[in-house]
Amino acid sequence: MINSFHLYRLLIFQNVSETLSYKYVSHKWMKKIEDDKLLSAISIPGTHQSNRYLKTSEPMFQAWGLHNQLDAGVRFFDLHVSSDSIKYVKTGSVQESETLSYFLKTMLTFLVKQKKETLLLRITPDEGAVARVTKLLSRDDWPVWRDKEIPTLGQVRGKIVLIQSSTLELGLSVHTTELNTDMDTKETQMKENIKKASQKCEQEMMLTYTVANGESEPLKIAKTLNKQVDNYLLNLKGDENRPHCVGIIAMDFPGPKVIQTIINFNGKLGEGTQIVVDSETSAAEESHAPDEEHHEEGGETSAAEESQAADEEHQEEG
Repeated sequence: MINSFHLYRLLIFQNVSETLSYKYVSHKWMKKIEDDKLLSAISIPGTHQSNRYLKTSEPMFQAWGLHNQLDAGVRFFDLHVSSDSIKYVKTGSVQESETLSYFLKTMLTFLVKQKKETLLLRITPDEGAVARVTKLLSRDDWPVWRDKEIPTLGQVRGKIVLIQSSTLELGLSVHTTELNTDMDTKETQMKENIKKASQKCEQEMMLTYTVANGESEPLKIAKTLNKQVDNYLLNLKGDENRPHCVGIIAMDFPGPKVIQTIINFNGKLGEGTQIVVDSETSAAEESHAPDEEHHEEGGETSAAEESQAADEEHQEEG
């Protein structure tokens, strides 16, 4: 029986896509996009239930913590805030020591270092937490875009851009599409939803969730669905009538490959990112390959391990 530690390592290094490992992060990909480009017209990789990564979270929706997601190029984040205490973010059935302030400050720290980037954040607070979340996000000393008008990228570089949710009206309105629970039709729905987003993204904020909506095994669904998303976008990008953008695509357990495919829809912006793909490598081999590489290179710390260490340090401080 696999213990929680080995499950952690398996998911961290598997990352769903057919990805063996990656050495370089993609944390500066927005810097080559023109300042006058509307934010809606940028193709943006995102995560669904961004804070539900391993530990005691059930079900889990991500293998990476926030630090890794940022470094991998993710720029849209989806958080759910508990009504029990505004201090905590919902991470599953057990309340954990990760606060909303911690997530916001982690994002802002990233933006201090990467001033050309922008981060999009959609928060869904429980009914009892709305007022306090609104107050926290309204702090004048935080660079947060709360307006309802779609900005250009130049207007929001170095800022967190709020995206409205069903319970929070701060920020940009967004047209959202989701998949139903019928697995047999998910691929068709996904393609239709991305196509719809591509037709409107130059004028509207478009958010496509390609996730296991209502499913009890999001990792299992993501293994199939993320590959389908990647293949569809690659085919779409190669079409002579390719769209200019596909909006925000939010995923469960995205790996570097599908993230990079979305980034590259904006042009070849993934400078510094190296993706090593081996479609014949088994899941078990994928889970061990980075460890072997780590030992051979004499102790170089992977992004995944750095993120785990940062998360553990944060919990100890809490």
